Amino acid sequence: MRAIIAFLCSLLLVIPLASCTNDTPAAASYTVCFVLEDGSTSTYLVGAGECAVAPQLPEPPQGWYENPNLLSPSYDFSMPVNRDITLYGKWVADAPASSWTVHFLGTDGVSGPTLMEVKHGDRVARPADPVRNGHVFLGWYLDDLYTRAYDFNAPVTQNLYLYPLWASASQGREDFFTVRENGDGTVAVTGLTYLAEGVDVIEVPQTIGGMRVSSIESNGLGDDIRCIILPEGLETIGDYAFQQMDHLVSVVIPDSVKEIGDFAFYFCPALSRAVIGDGVERIGDYAFSSCTRLADVSIGAGVKEIGDEAFSACAFSSIDIPEGVKEIGVEAFYGCTRLVSITLPEGLEILGDGCFSVCHSLESVVVPSTITYLGAYAFEYCSSLEDVELKCSVNIPERAFANCDSLRTVSVAGVSTIGNSAFYQDSSLETVELPEGLVSIGNYAFSGCTRLSGISLPSSLERIGSSAFSGCTSVGELIIGDSVTEIGDWAFYDCGFTSLDIGDGVTDLNGFDLRYSTSLTHLTVGKGVDQLPEEFAAGCGHLIAVTIEGDVTVVPDSAFSGCGHLRSVTLPDSVVDVGDYAFYGCSNLASVDLDGVQTIGDRAFSGCSALKDFILPESLTQIGDYAFHNTLGPCVLNIPDSVVNIGTYAFSRMRQLVEVSMPVTVVTLPGYVFDSCPFLAEVELRGAFDVPTSWDANWLGWNDDVSLVFTGESGE
Repeated sequence: MRAIIAFLCSLLLVIPLASCTNDTPAAASYTVCFVLEDGSTSTYLVGAGECAVAPQLPEPPQGWYENPNLLSPSYDFSMPVNRDITLYGKWVADAPASSWTVHFLGTDGVSGPTLMEVKHGDRVARPADPVRNGHVFLGWYLDDLYTRAYDFNAPVTQNLYLYPLWASASQGREDFFTVRENGDGTVAVTGLTYLAEGVDVIEVPQTIGGMRVSSIESNGLGDDIRCIILPEGLETIGDYAFQQMDHLVSVVIPDSVKEIGDFAFYFCPALSRAVIGDGVERIGDYAFSSCTRLADVSIGAGVKEIGDEAFSACAFSSIDIPEGVKEIGVEAFYGCTRLVSITLPEGLEILGDGCFSVCHSLESVVVPSTITYLGAYAFEYCSSLEDVELKCSVNIPERAFANCDSLRTVSVAGVSTIGNSAFYQDSSLETVELPEGLVSIGNYAFSGCTRLSGISLPSSLERIGSSAFSGCTSVGELIIGDSVTEIGDWAFYDCGFTSLDIGDGVTDLNGFDLRYSTSLTHLTVGKGVDQLPEEFAAGCGHLIAVTIEGDVTVVPDSAFSGCGHLRSVTLPDSVVDVGDYAFYGCSNLASVDLDGVQTIGDRAFSGCSALKDFILPESLTQIGDYAFHNTLGPCVLNIPDSVVNIGTYAFSRMRQLVEVSMPVTVVTLPGYVFDSCPFLAEVELRGAFDVPTSWDANWLGWNDDVSLVFTGESGE
């Protein structure tokens, strides 16, 4: 196929040439060379000021690029051609190649490798620095304009062409430097006395005035230097030593250096390569902060501490932290938006606050078992982070992994506390393993984790904070163990429960807003709860079964109203009051045990169109308006002698009601209590020969054929 494409292309081109290396055409025209998918080339001539035309291929590329690494932007065919150009096509392969070739390009006088074969996804080994007479090597780049330094920690996924960057002059005479004697036979370099025109490389000598150079101090070498060669024997790079050197491109720090000071290379916008020697023990605060082109970094094996914001806002895609590092400071790698992978070694003890926050490209992280302190917002806003494994036993602090939009799985070891907002708004989080020993889950800890499901709360858990799981719309089944004694407000607001079992240790339900849940089917409230909130599970249209085990005395207003699929309700014997609208509209509820109930509120069971099995207990004194309106009702209804008041329409439209037995001790009886009961045939009035005069004349409603049976000894 590739041979056919190449052949067709050659037929379509105006003037085919053998290769991109043909003789230069006359000034009136320029050569445009196209590199095809199989590596073959075809060229044609374009008149000066005319536009090139892309060849018509059976399988055209996604674009044509002047850079062999296919770096953006793609070539603009609307621009007139004013020079010879070579364009490389970008094809997407069906499957990646098993290996790639990395070309190290050079010029005359260069010694070093020319190409390396690398397996797909592996890193290319950094070759020894090439040598060129009269020049200093500054680093390898992906483009010949030297805007993109190559990151040797990045995996190789295509053929690469790397360009060497050189500086061509140096200055190193002792009398060009100002120094301060330290009193111990060493000197500190404090500045320059002279910088020749065109010099962009400075070589600091090992000795000045017969004394060893031990340190370089604050920002005394100017900002026009591209490269500084530091001597062996140097021990300290001072605070602010090279800060804001606008043209500094490369630095190699010798093994003799023990400490890199605070702000040492701060805001060096052109710095792309830094080699830190094995003798360095501490990299200071902000040492390389805001070096926005720093893509090629090697940290020496001797480093023990990386300071606050030491590498914040740098450009590398991967970095290896040496095994000897004990502490990574506050926001040390904050805002390294190209950082894809990082290896944290066993032995590391401290990860400072925000150490990797806003690393948008970071994909996974394993936190080693030796960590003793994990800082707040350590990985916040790592929007590409997918997998986290915490091997350590430290607590997870506030916002540690908040706003990690791609985070899918979290595995934690022996933590006792998950802090406030620790996984806040991690909208892709699907599973989290909560270990035994976990005692507290903080406020908003998992709020907004809309895909989180299969949560298993350990038996050690005691506290769940406010809004801890709010907005977790995919939770499914959840069992809250008896060990949990505190649940904060709105802890489970807008959660997608299918089944919820609240353990005996919970005493307060303010953390549960189950209203209008579209997924909850089964609900159990444990023995520790003695009070339900109003509208507790109102509008849960798929709720099937409810069990209340605690010593609840009141089923509050609208507690289960609108639960159209509710079929089973188990209430404790302690219930004495069923509130207004408590079960309103529960159209599938067929039975309810009211033993011990004293008052039934307005419309408490109104609209329970399947309700037929219930007995009004001897404890009952009050029946509210429309209390059993539009229910199926029992065939025989016995209203006990204890009832004092019955509301209007209380038993209206009971479609199965045939007989009623009620006492005349009811003080008042409003109109239409039994209105529109189509099969009501007989009402027995116990204790009288006549209807009490205090009753409304229309108490039966529109039931003209009802027979009244009096069983008393005298009328009123």
